Amino acid sequence: MPYLFENGIRAFIGKGKVSDAVVESIKRNRCVYFGAIGGLGAKLSKCIKKQRIIAYESLGTEALREIYVENFPAVVIINCEGESIYERDG
Repeated sequence: MPYLFENGIRAFIGKGKVSDAVVESIKRNRCVYFGAIGGLGAKLSKCIKKQRIIAYESLGTEALREIYVENFPAVVIINCEGESIYERDG
């Protein structure tokens, strides 16, 4: 992930924790990590209005894509200052 952030990626969608190195790269490059609920692929795909492959086309469904979404249910897991929902008290 740090390589992607250093080369222009500013946000990504995933689930679960990431390594300390990724968190540091998120802070350094002012990126955002959004979390989406697993198991809702069919539902979430309806929120994608436009997409294009920007790297690794040979990976098919795992290719890196730029997506435009509407009403996509996601939460900020790690903000651009490196603050993580997983590290919050309460």
